[in-house]
Amino acid sequence: MNKTSLKSNMKKAAGYTIDQTILIVAVIAVLITLIIASVGWDLLNRTSGTKLASYLKQIEEANGAFYARQGVWPHIAVADITSSSSLTNIAVLASPEAVTGTNQYAERWKPYLSGFDVAPSGLAVAHQFGSGGAIGQEVDGCDDGKNHLVIELANVPLTEITNADETIDGEIDETAGRVKYTDLTTDIQTMTYCGNLLN
Repeated sequence: MNKTSLKSNMKKAAGYTIDQTILIVAVIAVLITLIIASVGWDLLNRTSGTKLASYLKQIEEANGAFYARQGVWPHIAVADITSSSSLTNIAVLASPEAVTGTNQYAERWKPYLSGFDVAPSGLAVAHQFGSGGAIGQEVDGCDDGKNHLVIELANVPLTEITNADETIDGEIDETAGRVKYTDLTTDIQTMTYCGNLLN
């Protein structure tokens, strides 16, 4: 074999034809599209539940910060100031108007729930899930038989509740775990979250 035929054989075997290259690029593009579509759709479906789960955790952490600063849980501070209600038990975390007057809580108050919707009166806090609704909080028992601050959100879409339930409790079950709701068929429901364990 001479040098000329060796060079021509090497040139022929050096790469893909233009048709082969286009085919490879097309197959890769289809695979990438399928992966992005399936992963992206799953992420979109879980985003609201993850947002609701972090929303609930933020309220739970705000309760803990209030307790650390004030020495009492929000419902006790509200009972000391005015008539306690599930709505004002949350409002005391978000609005200075909930602790107005001359009292020890007003002097040491700071915002614990920044970014939450507070009514103009400052005595109600709302969420933005679905068409929105009120947030309340009261002392109640949970699955462990102990008293907790139980957070209640009204008018929440079922898809967001079930996604949060799976994120927090690891499974979708309306009657067990920290997230509870009525059923798996009603589109808009009131849900509860078993929050801070009380001393």
